[in-house]
Amino acid sequence: MQPCPLCQANESIIFHTYEKFTLVMCESCQLIYQLQVDKVVPEQLIKDIYDRTWVAMRDIYATNTFKEHASFSVLLLDMFFNKKGKLLEVGSGTGEFLWLARETGWQVQGLEPSADACEYAKERYGLELRNEIWDSSLFEKEEKFDAIVFWHVLEHIPSPISFMKQVHSLLAPGGRVLFSVPNQHSLTNVLQGASSPLFIEEDHLIHYAKKHIEQLTALGGFEIISLFSREEPTRLEYDLRIHPVAIPGMSEKDKTRMMVGLQSNWHGHEIFCVAGVHHE
Repeated sequence: MQPCPLCQANESIIFHTYEKFTLVMCESCQLIYQLQVDKVVPEQLIKDIYDRTWVAMRDIYATNTFKEHASFSVLLLDMFFNKKGKLLEVGSGTGEFLWLARETGWQVQGLEPSADACEYAKERYGLELRNEIWDSSLFEKEEKFDAIVFWHVLEHIPSPISFMKQVHSLLAPGGRVLFSVPNQHSLTNVLQGASSPLFIEEDHLIHYAKKHIEQLTALGGFEIISLFSREEPTRLEYDLRIHPVAIPGMSEKDKTRMMVGLQSNWHGHEIFCVAGVHHE
């Protein structure tokens, strides 16, 4: 049995077997991850999933991406940085966040392994993304960044500790990382169990909860500045819509109360982390 990619324990149990892969749960730390995750070839998954069909769907969701995601993520930059500097986004997708960060004054670079997504970002936002899969060797030794961000990328990384250490090496003095991941304990997962869209995605290699992010950041040499759970209003509406029997006829007041309760009890759809370099 392969060791857990986070705590390195050797004992795990089957979480669920899907058509193309199996998820297991570490008996020690309860991390959920794909069996033989160390043998996954991310480049092939990206080629198979993030193709022209996927990119074409971005126009449909562009408004939601700006309102629910990009604007919120740029707000985090404003909250945790006194001045704007050099920003690197790993996994820029079709470029909405990076464009908005550039518009607010950041000097931006983006890495995106999907060639189709890079083409879209150039045509739609004038962004020259680097069509590369992550590797710290892509950067010159002296090249450092004030901010490195990766939104919903970490769950696609088969070796998260190595990744975090590489990110650490590219931060300028006083630099910070900001990232988000789907929450293993989200309402979506609670309601749908092993059938949740978060679990059934073949490219979702690892599923994190709060304690896993705390452990991973420490192993990567980071100190957490802020860690919180977020429930998007549109995500809550979706979950309630597909499970009307579970929670029927809720008023907007009750939905808002529920959304806040999910966030404060670590059941929001996403976990966000802001972290800086750990100093002894």
